[in-house]
Amino acid sequence: MRRILQSKGVEVVHLGHNRSVHEIVECAIEEDAHAIAITSYQGGHTEFFKYMFDMLKDAGCAHIKIFGGGGGTILPAEIEALHTYGIERIYSPDDGRSLGLEGMIDDLLERCSPHLTSPGGAGTGQDAEYFKVTESWGSQPPLGEVKDIRKIARAITLAENNKYSSSTGEAGWGLSLASPALAAQENLPLPMKWLDDF
Repeated sequence: MRRILQSKGVEVVHLGHNRSVHEIVECAIEEDAHAIAITSYQGGHTEFFKYMFDMLKDAGCAHIKIFGGGGGTILPAEIEALHTYGIERIYSPDDGRSLGLEGMIDDLLERCSPHLTSPGGAGTGQDAEYFKVTESWGSQPPLGEVKDIRKIARAITLAENNKYSSSTGEAGWGLSLASPALAAQENLPLPMKWLDDF
C-alpha cells in the first residue's frame, strides 16, 4: 500500500507497528499530515479510533482524516459506528473485493483532495478554527508540547510547497493540498502527507 501511495506522489511517513494514539496523533500533527491510515488486527479498535479522533479534535486538528482496516477484524456494525463517530473510512474485506487495493487507495486520495484554504481548512488566517482552538487550551497545549507544533508544522509545509510570500514576508495559505489532476497538469509533486502503519 505504501508503494502505491508513493507512486501517486504521496509522501508517506511510516511509524511502524504498536504505536500509542498519542504517538500517532503527535506525529501526524508534527508532519502536518492530511490523513492517518491504521490497520488493526486485534481488539480495542473501536476505542482506539475514537480516542484518536477525539485527541485530534482537542488539538485543533480534526481536519486530519482517519482511515483504517483490519482484514475482517472490525465488524460491519463497528465500522458503521466508527463512520457515524467521524472516522472518515474503515475498509472491510468486501471493499477489498469490490474496489481492489488500488481502488481503495484512489478512494483515500479522493476523500483527501479538497483544497484547504487555510491551515484547518475552515475560514482564513486567524479566523480559522485551527487557530481558535488554542483559546480552550489555557496555558498548556493538549499533547503536553512546549510550543504549538501545528503552527511550526504548517509553516514548514508552506515553505516546502513554495507558499511563502517573499514580497510580504508572510505565509500565504493558498493551496496546501493539490488534487492529483492539478498536480499532474502543473507538473508538480503532490503535496499530500500520510501517516501510516501499513
